Amino acid sequence: MEIGYDAAGQRKTATYARDNHSEAYSYSASGYLEDVKINGVLRSRRTNDLLGRVTTYREYAADGVTASYTRTSTYDKDNRLTVQTGTGEG
Repeated sequence: MEIGYDAAGQRKTATYARDNHSEAYSYSASGYLEDVKINGVLRSRRTNDLLGRVTTYREYAADGVTASYTRTSTYDKDNRLTVQTGTGEG
């Protein structure tokens, strides 16, 4: 396994020797993980609020377009998770 990091120390790439698949990670300007691509295909996307909490998480089918699972999360002013819903298979 080979892992590459950016200047901020965040994982940017991973390549697995076992089956030679690769993963690429992208981050928001605030440094929060946003997208994960496997072999160049979008497989998950996160949306974060200003405090960095994940408010929407989506997993994508092998086509990289069709959402196979979506989870939304809501937090109160004390950072407690108050509502979480999911649709699809995750």
